[in-house]
Amino acid sequence: MELKLQVKLLRFLQTGMIQRVGSSRPEAVNVRVICATNREPAAEVAAGRFREDLFYRLSVLPIELPPLRQRGDDIGLLAQSFLDRFAAEENKHFDALSDDLIAQMKRHPWPGNVRELQNAMRRAVVMPGPKLSLPATLGGENARAAPVSAQTHDLAQTAADSDTPLPPSGFDGMTLEEIERWAIERAIERCGGSIPAAARVLDTSPSTLYRKRERWADRADTATTS
Repeated sequence: MELKLQVKLLRFLQTGMIQRVGSSRPEAVNVRVICATNREPAAEVAAGRFREDLFYRLSVLPIELPPLRQRGDDIGLLAQSFLDRFAAEENKHFDALSDDLIAQMKRHPWPGNVRELQNAMRRAVVMPGPKLSLPATLGGENARAAPVSAQTHDLAQTAADSDTPLPPSGFDGMTLEEIERWAIERAIERCGGSIPAAARVLDTSPSTLYRKRERWADRADTATTS
């Protein structure tokens, strides 16, 4: 959200008043605001992309949802729920998920989180045959990706895995954005230049990495021309 629009949202949250397009007078509304993001709000504030006063206005009851791969037995429960729903829609019947299938699901990194699991179960249901085949439902690029552990999201692990060492002074004196850029570039380098693969390692979307690199390139071009 652009900073100018953030100001308008902050004003609304403070006053509870809106003015409809074409109206000549403001009116009070009673709403409940629920926000969701796949970014780290504090980091966005530090980078100047998110107003600090808006962050504290919104952050009344924060709830952090861990990625699917960190949710243990939830994977099996969700998979069984999706299986039952889609089987009913397709007028099919399957036995309950076996322990082996659930264990295989737990080993998968699920870079697409619950949406990926949902799609995997839907593919399994619509495929012909009376038995569920999990390897088939996890086909494509995600099946070929190496499992991602929680450590790969840590900067220190990224540094250890990278062929490029830490800056001479470590992270001392570097801004949060500089550290972020270092971690992103090293992850891309480690993944052989593949931004989608680096995005899975960093638990973010490829579009986020493309957008950040484009912004850094624009800044470099501006600095060169000036």
